[in-house]
Amino acid sequence: KARKVSGELDRPVEIYIPAYGALARADIRSLEQALALRRIVIAELAGMANDASRARLRSAFEARGAEKTQELAAARRLIASEISGASPLANVAALAQLDARLEFFEQQGGPYGAQVSATLAQLAGGNRSATLAELDRLEALRDDLNQRLEQVRRDMRVLLEAASARTRSEQVGVTWISIIVTTLAALLGIALAAIMTVALVRPVKRLVAGTRAIEAGALDVVVPVTSSREVG
Repeated sequence: KARKVSGELDRPVEIYIPAYGALARADIRSLEQALALRRIVIAELAGMANDASRARLRSAFEARGAEKTQELAAARRLIASEISGASPLANVAALAQLDARLEFFEQQGGPYGAQVSATLAQLAGGNRSATLAELDRLEALRDDLNQRLEQVRRDMRVLLEAASARTRSEQVGVTWISIIVTTLAALLGIALAAIMTVALVRPVKRLVAGTRAIEAGALDVVVPVTSSREVG
């Protein structure tokens, strides 16, 4: 049982904490991607963009999106590992629901990408009002996705705390078992030591008593031989 609990103690460190961290980073990358898009729009509308700045801003936007996708994939791999691991402390049903919601979130990358393309197309056409309208739709879509991702992250934290609590409970149980076993072993050792001590001291006391009786003149005293060892 101690080995089992020791293995379970590793689950929050190896699975839950990294998964939560990946979701938190994905949330940050999503915000950074939105900021990068805003910079693209502001630069174009303000007439400050050139080919070099466009390439740089677009590269930053795409990089944040790729990083977000990687973090989501990493979180899903960790969750799948916990589900397939059949850990007795894992809430498999809750983890499966979480994975399904992340899968849905990943599938929404297509509509989000299409809306980004529509926004950039209007921006390239120089239609300010149409660009702002497309940007509003994009922001609404992104806000919805971010809210979903934030909820998933919070739910992952709840699972992390629950797994940690179950592990701590198991650890406390093992600790008490260890204390009880150690106490029983100590009591048993004391009892055996007492028995051995009595067995060793009793013939010595008989020998001492017989010697004193002989010193007192009782030469017919007999001390029984109870063993073939040196005390006997």
